Amino acid sequence: MLVLLLFANWDSSLAQNIHPCPYFPAKRAAFHATLGKDPTPNSPIHFNLPEQLGAGFDTATGIYTAPYSGWYTFEFQLFPRATALVNVDLIRNGGLVARARCDDEPDYSTCSSGITLHVNEGDKIWLQTNFGGPYNMAYFDNIFSGVLVIPDP
Repeated sequence: MLVLLLFANWDSSLAQNIHPCPYFPAKRAAFHATLGKDPTPNSPIHFNLPEQLGAGFDTATGIYTAPYSGWYTFEFQLFPRATALVNVDLIRNGGLVARARCDDEPDYSTCSSGITLHVNEGDKIWLQTNFGGPYNMAYFDNIFSGVLVIPDP
């Protein structure tokens, strides 16, 4: 009933002062991917893609291409069972952005990290390991996710 009363008293001049809600921007992008197979060192880790808003994640390469410029948050969590030190690197356009380190342990350890950074449209983002292997990672909930938090105007 309250909604009907509000619309009944609607003044069309108010419509000129209404702006799109900044919490629901027209530019939206997000993905949540899970590990598909054990990674190969020094190359992008391949992930399955169960969820994606917008486009950009290529499961054939493991690379996310930013559809929009803006501030993104990326997070990852991997559970290697390695016989040597493992670094998991978040890479942007070939350059290291963040690194998580797992020591060699007889049981599984956790490599996880997250970062918020400005990304330009077309930038390539991926994860890779840079030591040894095999890692025996394909049996746990290994994830990689990203979301456009604040798009550029």
